[in-house]
Amino acid sequence: MLTLVMLGRIGLQGLDGVDLDPLLRQPKRLAILAYLASPRPGTWHRRDTLLAVFWPELDTGRARAALRSALYSLRQHLGDGVLSTRGDDEVSLDPGHFVTDAALLEAAVSAGDYAAALVCYGGELLPGLFVPEAEGFEKWQDGERGRLKGLARQAAVALTQEREQAGDGPGAATAAARAVTLDPDDEAALRRWMGLLEQTGDRVHALAAYERFRTRLTAEFGAEPSPETVSLARAIRARRGPEEQPLPPVGGGLAGSLSPAPIMAEAGASAPAAQPTDPPLRGRMARAFPQLLLAGGLGLLVVVGVSISRRHEQKPSPAPPAKSIIVLPMENATGDSRLAYIATGLANDVARRLRNFGGLLEVRSAARADWPEAATTDFTLLGREFGSEIAARSRLTRADDSLTVTVELVDLKTGHVREAGRQRFTATGLEDAASRVAALVAGAVFRAPIPNMTRATAAPVDPESYRLTLQGWHALMSDGKMEAAAKYFRQATDRDPTNARAWSGLSSYLTIGAVWGDHMPTQEEYVRAEAASNRALALDSLQGTAWANLGMLRALTQRRLGVGESLIQRGIHAEPGNPELYAILSALYRQAWLWDKSLDAIRIARQMDPLTPSYAGREGDVAMCANRPEEALRVYRAEIGLDSADIDNWQGAAWALARLGRFDDALALLRQSPEKLGPAVARSLATARGAEGYWQVRELGAKQLVAAALRGENTDAASPLWMGLDYLAAGEVDRGLTTLEQEQRKGNWNLIRLPCKIEVERWRELPRYQALLARTAAAFRLR
Repeated sequence: MLTLVMLGRIGLQGLDGVDLDPLLRQPKRLAILAYLASPRPGTWHRRDTLLAVFWPELDTGRARAALRSALYSLRQHLGDGVLSTRGDDEVSLDPGHFVTDAALLEAAVSAGDYAAALVCYGGELLPGLFVPEAEGFEKWQDGERGRLKGLARQAAVALTQEREQAGDGPGAATAAARAVTLDPDDEAALRRWMGLLEQTGDRVHALAAYERFRTRLTAEFGAEPSPETVSLARAIRARRGPEEQPLPPVGGGLAGSLSPAPIMAEAGASAPAAQPTDPPLRGRMARAFPQLLLAGGLGLLVVVGVSISRRHEQKPSPAPPAKSIIVLPMENATGDSRLAYIATGLANDVARRLRNFGGLLEVRSAARADWPEAATTDFTLLGREFGSEIAARSRLTRADDSLTVTVELVDLKTGHVREAGRQRFTATGLEDAASRVAALVAGAVFRAPIPNMTRATAAPVDPESYRLTLQGWHALMSDGKMEAAAKYFRQATDRDPTNARAWSGLSSYLTIGAVWGDHMPTQEEYVRAEAASNRALALDSLQGTAWANLGMLRALTQRRLGVGESLIQRGIHAEPGNPELYAILSALYRQAWLWDKSLDAIRIARQMDPLTPSYAGREGDVAMCANRPEEALRVYRAEIGLDSADIDNWQGAAWALARLGRFDDALALLRQSPEKLGPAVARSLATARGAEGYWQVRELGAKQLVAAALRGENTDAASPLWMGLDYLAAGEVDRGLTTLEQEQRKGNWNLIRLPCKIEVERWRELPRYQALLARTAAAFRLR
């Protein structure tokens, strides 16, 4: 059975689940296939219609020849029995051999299986597909896009009613959220979602949804919400008690309806007293993966948007266009490196608060503070690379027992610098300091006084607990110091058990250990990680970190992509300005080998946070997974221009050049790399030429890794999985594949990452490797 995926991405998968790339790279052939498969396989299409849609510029004879050629090509790609003809006039696809997600969507709606229908609808029909000189196809495509999106919205509305009638408030709210996403201009749908959120106790989320809608309406149309919507928001705000905290619908809702019963702890469960020790993380993984599950960086408490409203106006004037600002890492000028976590945490918290400023600010920021100095001081570079108008530059200084943040705004077009102001505070006022600094920046941008940009919380977090939380995120983000981070998070939760952000940090530490270690995770590790996420959400349902961690954990334990996708999207609804949530979503799609979706998600993260190096590295890696070396090369080269000291970018660029067959260019790049090489590798690199020389250099480097692991000098590389990969890179093909095959038989699900490993590059086309890849996909790939 062949599967054509058309909704949200484009893919044609054979029996082994691997995309048939050659056909996907031929837009017109792909368009004809999609047309023939619509509205469902088995539909007969007249040849005359196909001629008018795809070759209107040709005379009848030439058009028929072009159609015959196209159908012949499709038969060659699809195999026997898939394409059928009826006489000389009609063409069809055999529904016994061919299926599409669009047809499954339609069938699910017809059968009343609305939850399944929403799983089928991954997004717009045939995104990015354009066929020149085929206006008829374009019109058909537009019509089908509207029809299928309408079916998905119909399913979301019906599922909302179904869940509401069944007494499943959280499930109804989740379905209502999907309806609003599918039609963001439907104010009645928004009110229904807000009402359901209020019924489940999630009034904070209901008001946040209203603010996002009001801000977009004002910015795009110069209009205000209807009186009914405004009245509902006022009523919800008035009914909200000062001590109220919304509880998360963990395990319920749409995700729950699509998955087996959750096997993890429920919301509010206490974290187990015993904590696991750090799992071993390979050295070259340690920098990238800690950030993968850290939503938002260091102590970044989500804020409900603060917007500027115009009072006593009969007709609102159009809102000004959003201003684009990049918040640079804060300079720690205290002279005390131990205070670096405060500078990093405050800068990220300020950026988070600004992102919720009523849609009037387009904010980019850096989650990490270790960006090269040149990239934060070269104004021309910042404006060109990141498309921002303004940079917010800040310094942290100390005098006696107090700290001061001084903020400047830099016009990235002219280089003009003006001071925005300064704020003085003590170590016990960190949370308030972030609010005041954000107000300083916004006030300077709009040249108007702005109130402190605080978050409405039931109770303030204990100042020392907040400080420890900042330290925990800093340890986890900047250096990957897992055990130190866990210590700070535990101390923070001991000090203040209501500190949801600290529980989120603890859930990230535990999730990293359970999901990204080289060892096989135990159920106990999953339970502990989920318990911490649940505890954070029970305290604050707007903790995007915890939602994302929960989504990744449940997707892997249940082997269901939809389960994780739904929960991570819930986190994105709660924290739309948090780039790390998109990075986690990208990682989830990588587990399902959905490369297009993974690329889209990590690109969003990189656009929101262009100064965090790991995002670019991940984008390049996913592009290589998807066999798009040209795209990967562009990313790696751009990052080399910004940070020439990051060896991973040089290695990635050489990898992409080798995939393109440009081996001499790859070798030249490796010679320019700042990487310190052993004497043997350096000598080989100096004289290497062509493909043979390139692979010889790679082999020598891998042999050094293997030797170090066998001597016990590199414990991170000693796991069977990494030994198998390094054996392959060292040219010991049989030994490497045998080791990996043994791991596959043992159930090592980490093998799902094989398509994205540079170590297997030379052997990607070997039948034995391809067979291993197919078995791995069947056993571990998320569905």
